[in-house]
Amino acid sequence: MPRLLELFSGAGSVGRSFRARGWEVTPVDLDPKSGASIITDVGTWNFDCVWASPPCTRYSCARTRGGPRDLEGSDRLVQRVLDIMGYHKPVCGYFIENSQAGLLKTRAVVQGLAYHDASYCEYSYLCKKGTRIWHDSFRFEPK
Repeated sequence: MPRLLELFSGAGSVGRSFRARGWEVTPVDLDPKSGASIITDVGTWNFDCVWASPPCTRYSCARTRGGPRDLEGSDRLVQRVLDIMGYHKPVCGYFIENSQAGLLKTRAVVQGLAYHDASYCEYSYLCKKGTRIWHDSFRFEPK
């Protein structure tokens, strides 16, 4: 059974999609309310794919509250994701998803990474929400 490591799993929507296709999913999140769980020792991780959806709140152009943006701290989270992905070298690749309209795309931490833009409505969602997916997979082509 293929295995997915879902970083910043949030509500788990990506994990649900992978599970529906027969994948084993390990969700990890910073927010204890997310319901994510770490069920393995980091040193023994062996995943076929890694998906990360870093918190978009600091990168959001719509942000109007919550104090000053901590873009450097947010960039460090994204860099750690890249470090994890580089260490594990998942055979199906890695994917980092964030709002297409947000500031992450302007940050040095993702410069030079391949990406595709897509919209939620292309995947049966009722809203048109642009998303950018950075990846290392030449086989990845969204709808």
